Amino acid sequence: MNIEAPRKKLDLTSAIARAIFRVLLMVLVHMTGDLRWLEPPYKPRRDVRLIPDPEAGVPKEIQDEIRAAVLKLSRTAGLGLRSPIPAMS
Repeated sequence: MNIEAPRKKLDLTSAIARAIFRVLLMVLVHMTGDLRWLEPPYKPRRDVRLIPDPEAGVPKEIQDEIRAAVLKLSRTAGLGLRSPIPAMS
């Protein structure tokens, strides 16, 4: 018996909204080369627990700003189509 689950259309906005905040932040830094994203108020709180705080100690409004920047970047540059930023020396 072949049971097939219905497929959902890719919704980038929903995927970014559910994505791990720390990963989105690193994507943003890598894709833009803008190091301001690593400074306060964007800088996540250090967390060494096995399961870290998903909010990363960053207020919701700052997380929303980062998510909006990643969404804008993905729409303007085409996520995955841009070459990575060269390593900084």
